[in-house]
Amino acid sequence: MLRKRRLTLRTAVLALFPLTIAAIAIACGSPDSSNEAIGNTSDEFITQRPQYDVSRPFAELIKPHFFATSNKGDLVEARGIPDLILERDGIITVRLKQGDEELYLDLLALESELIGEHPVHKAFRLIAMGIPIAPDLEKRLQPPDFDDELFRAIQFEYLQDSETGGVITEVFPDGTFLVIPFDVPSEWRRDEDGIPPPTHLHVNPRALSVRESSIAREFEDEILALPFDDQRYPSPPLAQRQCDVYNESLQATDYGNILSAVGYRFTPAHILKNEDSESLSFGERLSALLRQGAGAGTQYFGFESYWTADRVRDLQATWLGECDTPGAVRRYRSGDGEQDSYYVTVRRSLEPEKTQRYKIMRLSDDGSGEAIYTAPGIILMSRPLPSDGDYWLMSTEGWKSPEDGSPPDPRWQSVYLMNMKAPDDYRIVQYPISQFPDPPEAGLLYGASDILSADSRFLMNTLYGFKDEGGGLCVTDLSDERFYEKPEGFARIVDWDHTLSWFPLETEGEGPSKSMSIFLTGKEVASEFAMPANVMRIRGEGLDSSVESQERLLQMVGWNPVPFALQRLPDHKFRVAVETHLNYENSLLPRARGVYIVSVDTAR
Repeated sequence: MLRKRRLTLRTAVLALFPLTIAAIAIACGSPDSSNEAIGNTSDEFITQRPQYDVSRPFAELIKPHFFATSNKGDLVEARGIPDLILERDGIITVRLKQGDEELYLDLLALESELIGEHPVHKAFRLIAMGIPIAPDLEKRLQPPDFDDELFRAIQFEYLQDSETGGVITEVFPDGTFLVIPFDVPSEWRRDEDGIPPPTHLHVNPRALSVRESSIAREFEDEILALPFDDQRYPSPPLAQRQCDVYNESLQATDYGNILSAVGYRFTPAHILKNEDSESLSFGERLSALLRQGAGAGTQYFGFESYWTADRVRDLQATWLGECDTPGAVRRYRSGDGEQDSYYVTVRRSLEPEKTQRYKIMRLSDDGSGEAIYTAPGIILMSRPLPSDGDYWLMSTEGWKSPEDGSPPDPRWQSVYLMNMKAPDDYRIVQYPISQFPDPPEAGLLYGASDILSADSRFLMNTLYGFKDEGGGLCVTDLSDERFYEKPEGFARIVDWDHTLSWFPLETEGEGPSKSMSIFLTGKEVASEFAMPANVMRIRGEGLDSSVESQERLLQMVGWNPVPFALQRLPDHKFRVAVETHLNYENSLLPRARGVYIVSVDTAR
């Protein structure tokens, strides 16, 4: 495992970024320092590739939420011409020159050609672009003389009382880190079963400060002792402390220091500088904040919900209360295609009555929000019908039968159509799952991950359950006014045990010859809880769609694998970052999650 080291920092660096070494170690030693090695990165991550993409100008490679550092240590807008790759304060850096001005840019400020790659490849790409490198550095970027101390490394807690460390490869827009560990923690290994370990960890601010936090320890001890339902829906006092733990981690000196050291500063004005923000509605501006910043061709959708809440507040929204957390911003287009509407789901964390916590908010152009629906539980799926925005397709976790023995809410574990003007007026959507070998007793399953076809006629979504119950990916024909009660309007095109997530990678062709490649993860409870990632090609359109091919890409260690970033590459290639919790308890106070970088080639 990680060999801890004592950091000896230059006086100038200490003046700018004083550290509490107990929680975090920034690898910024100099060649003549007496530091012990923090660890060694495997050669597979640092071997130079034969060629790099040099087609884009340097300025386009700088992520929008990064700044350069001046000679005085101030963060300033990155500008100028890169003229040298050098070591500065023990870290490999790019020097920018503009007249007499010299600025310094951290490698992490640059987009990755391949998401998750070691930052040394950013240096190799710059060299291939013709930017010179200081002579004393060239040898130290090659095995066996490769020097890990030239790159930003952190030490963090990934489970309670368990630490590791590694090199930061990405700083995502929400200030979380993707890290290549120097040694994969033993808990994440499963080599004996033929399952490769996760090669990266997705690390959030809590991992850097939780060891020193008394409120984090108290919160974790209390919540782990509670029954399952009370853990998932904590009481307001416990939810307040959960919020406090996150806010404390953001304010921790060590976390702030490393963000400053790499030039990270996320501000709405910085992200929206290339947009005509005055002409954008609130929903458009918020969507832009969440869309931009990960790099060209890269989508990041693993945002911390508290971080997203702060972005809503940055835009002067007043409808989000203390510790409230929003879900994804959803844009819906009316049937005539002339007007976009924006909605967001909100969890009122401090609401005493848990049946009143989950809302759908309609966003006005000026940033005001109106709660148009209170859901009976966690909102898993929500979408207005394209033909009539007053009627919404919903799926919520709902509530079980109370102790008095009365029947549960009929919306429990279902998909239902609801009249937004009269929320008690709803119809259960009767997916024809009684045809399967082992349908659930109530004949209902959760719905999630909904996507509408280009012509707005067909809805694709998952049903969460065993495949013999009807679990998998389904298509619904919405063209009939009473579609929700007509079995012929439904088709299951992918049968799968406990589908967790899916999304289209690319679509080609039209009509019967149309094909769609999708990425899908599942929790195969019936197969000893296998956690696979898969790629499939769906042929056709609508109810006539069928699986043309499928491939299991890999099986993962951990719990509930969910993609959190996607990078589109040339020639029908993709890289998907999928994270898994080690176990359920690991999700209650997240520190770090195991990550698989999955390569997908849809042309095969």
